[in-house]
Amino acid sequence: MKKSIVSLVALAACAFALTTISAPAYAQGQDQVILTARADTEPWVIALTDAGGRTEANQQAAQSFRQAVSGSDWQISASGGLTISKGNQRVLQVPVYGSEDKTYFLIHYRNGAAGVEGTLIRFRDEPTKGFANLWIHAPSQDGKSVTTIYTETLLEFPATRTGGSDNGGFGGFGGFGN
Repeated sequence: MKKSIVSLVALAACAFALTTISAPAYAQGQDQVILTARADTEPWVIALTDAGGRTEANQQAAQSFRQAVSGSDWQISASGGLTISKGNQRVLQVPVYGSEDKTYFLIHYRNGAAGVEGTLIRFRDEPTKGFANLWIHAPSQDGKSVTTIYTETLLEFPATRTGGSDNGGFGGFGGFGN
């Protein structure tokens, strides 16, 4: 499992490479977390690799990403960063652009041909539930192929507490004001 997360992190690093040059506050771990969620333990993941005019399923990439996001912790920071982590491993860290009511977030990052796109939604009628999807595009180092990973997962947000913050934390999981 640890080996597959490491290989996934290497794949996702293509999409995050330049953000570390002028790292925003969320990338430095110096930003306030405004919203936390936990991913479902059974996300749907498919990975496809395009090379030489052919598209093939990439079961290894799909399985690695499925293991990495299954039950993962998702945190959105005040400065607009999404951090997905599992255990002590950061899976992905990218910018997000959210609505004022913190119910809809556009996930978008590009670095040449590499990138991450997606949405994160917190349901207005049931704020402890939500949904996210991600597209990760990662070209090979030699530029001869591109792997695209797509995932959909349900999200669980902590229940709103009377008189306090609504982003707390699954006992020690993310959040602030606990």
